[in-house]
Amino acid sequence: MPTNDGASQNQLEILVVEDSLTQAQKLKHLLESRQFLVRLAEDGRRALELIGEHKPDLVITDIVMPVMNGYELCRKLKDNVDTIDIPVILLTSLTSPEHVLEGLACGADNFITKPYHEEYLLSHIAQILANRNLVKVERVRIGVEIFFGGKKRFITADQQQVLSLLLSTYEVAVQRNIELIKAQEELQALNDHLEGLVEERTSELQSQRDFAEALVNTAQAIILVLDPQGNITHFNPYFEELSGYRLAEVRGKSCFSTFVAEKDRNSVTEIFAQAINDVPTVGIVSPVICKNGKKREIVWHDKTIKDKNGKITGLLSIGQDITEQRKAELRIRHLNRVLHAIRDINQLIVREKDRDKLIQKVCDLMVDLRGYLAAWIILTDSAGNFSHYVQAGLNEVAESIQEK
Repeated sequence: MPTNDGASQNQLEILVVEDSLTQAQKLKHLLESRQFLVRLAEDGRRALELIGEHKPDLVITDIVMPVMNGYELCRKLKDNVDTIDIPVILLTSLTSPEHVLEGLACGADNFITKPYHEEYLLSHIAQILANRNLVKVERVRIGVEIFFGGKKRFITADQQQVLSLLLSTYEVAVQRNIELIKAQEELQALNDHLEGLVEERTSELQSQRDFAEALVNTAQAIILVLDPQGNITHFNPYFEELSGYRLAEVRGKSCFSTFVAEKDRNSVTEIFAQAINDVPTVGIVSPVICKNGKKREIVWHDKTIKDKNGKITGLLSIGQDITEQRKAELRIRHLNRVLHAIRDINQLIVREKDRDKLIQKVCDLMVDLRGYLAAWIILTDSAGNFSHYVQAGLNEVAESIQEK
């Protein structure tokens, strides 16, 4: 069998046996960066073929592979006098006691678990290769039968091999324990950090909530929240004062039967159905009936309330009381009509000299141009008796006055 005895110390050859191409290339790159010659085999059978062609200085093999696994490969190497001296490192994610015993049974020299630290792996490779160059002394092989995990194993290995494998297993356990402690410390630090973030966020949310509640409670506008069925879930103190209802006495009741006149319920219900289905309903005027029976004119702006999944959970209605505004508008319109009527009458007085015609034209003007239903002018004598009257518009109004 060809050997690697003529290779220089810096050109030691390592055979990597790994069925994962990604992991094999990663390990190959690491070893070549440290001046090793590296060959790759995808399973144990191919590894034996390559070893038959050229004997490596070290074999690093995965355990779980198709065709021939790492245990079988190691056992065949250790059972062959030509390859028994090739050190074998088992590189695997398997760490149970059964796998350690299998490693002993097949004659492995070292046991390294995945994922591995690169420097840890390289230090073990250097240690094994250094020991391989020491003066060889005769080693006493021992044979012992071990029953563990329901399986009987007969282990034959020299004391140095047993000690080396057990030490590597112990190192793995210590390393895992250190990693576990570090992970626990990091987890605790992360937990402390998260608790701090939660407290900070909770405080921030509480501040935002307090601010929102202050806005709701002091807003000089109606803030009314309804569920998808139109039942009352919340309204602010301003609406309590305006409507005369306390929230506690109407919460859960229908908004329509509580605040809407019976004649308006159908139309208001239709508007609500549109709003709760995300159809914009902005600037709609709908009256509210207060507890004392009085009606207030309200202009509404509606917005659906949705959960984090986008599901509609209610309706937020913002209302502005425009009752006094409406009254003022009516008064202004009335005054404007009066002012226009006075202006037109003044113009008639200038143009019309006949008293009876003037009076009739004034009445006609008030009905035809100024929008009044009826107009009449009554003249009385010095004793207060009707002497003359003129009317326009509703005849029955004039007739009732004449009868008087």
